[in-house]
Amino acid sequence: MNKAIEIMQSQHLNDTQFGEVFQHTSEKISKFLLFIIIPVMACFSWLMSFKKRKYFYDNFIFSIEANSFFILWGFLILPLLLQFLKLIFPALANWSDLQMLIPIISVFIIYLIFASKRFFQFKWWYSILYSLLFTFTLAIFIQYIYKFLLFYIIIHLI
Repeated sequence: MNKAIEIMQSQHLNDTQFGEVFQHTSEKISKFLLFIIIPVMACFSWLMSFKKRKYFYDNFIFSIEANSFFILWGFLILPLLLQFLKLIFPALANWSDLQMLIPIISVFIIYLIFASKRFFQFKWWYSILYSLLFTFTLAIFIQYIYKFLLFYIIIHLI
């Protein structure tokens, strides 16, 4: 927080201007920083599936596929689908972020269950457990570590 105040004072920015500079910089950096999610989730996958796939490379590929599906579903397919459905059902226009999160996570978990069952040849119960833990780990990583790193990098780039 002190670094932000120092930047605002040194560059003579008010809160609104600092927010705009921060937003402009974060739009560029956040997309590149998404690449750190893949090896972290591959490590988690490797730890959970060591007996099935001993090579990290296999887990890295699975992590790329899972995270690509998450981004594709959550940020492209579902919003396009909702825009189409809003034409038919105008009540969907008032969905909150939490209401959007439920279908995103639900479909992602279902995808992971089938993908992990097929890729790792897990039993159904372990595939469900793996999918829930993978999703939980991804959410915790994004919420705390990714956002902290993004904030830290952007503050030092301004």
